[in-house]
Amino acid sequence: MLKKAAGDGVNGGYSAKAGYGRGGKYGGGLYFNYRKNKVNWFGNYDHDYTLNPQVFTNYRAVQQGADYLETDTYSDRPHTPTTTQTARRGADFQIGRNTVLGVLGTFFDRNWYMEAVNSTTYSRNQLVESRLVMPNTETNHNRAFSGNVNLAHTFAKKQTLSLDLDYIRYNMKNPS
Repeated sequence: MLKKAAGDGVNGGYSAKAGYGRGGKYGGGLYFNYRKNKVNWFGNYDHDYTLNPQVFTNYRAVQQGADYLETDTYSDRPHTPTTTQTARRGADFQIGRNTVLGVLGTFFDRNWYMEAVNSTTYSRNQLVESRLVMPNTETNHNRAFSGNVNLAHTFAKKQTLSLDLDYIRYNMKNPS
């Protein structure tokens, strides 16, 4: 007759969220853990979406000799969706009574987009000298991946030696 080890089995869960501020927001995620004998597999995945319209203003005035110079800038960003995804997957292997070998991989992806109409007014002595109106789009797509291999050995109750090997890669694109 085989006896099941304590802690063996599958567990997991999920999450869901939704909201509204100045724009819609929603997301969800899943996670799991599977342990059988001397192996433990685990992982999770999350996805989030937000829409956050933005308005930026900047006013500056300086006295330069007899002239009073003003710059008034306004940027309306009504469409700014952001999507973020994260994932993690790993395993731990009990390779000896006091030794564990682990592997872990993580992934991050953030995609942000913006459409804006920017306007700047230049004035001298409270008379408009020029006005600039410029549409602008911007995409920021950032990704990251990391991998880890680790080995831990426990010699005594408060004596552990850990070795880690990490790899990290970033890919950031921000054209404007």
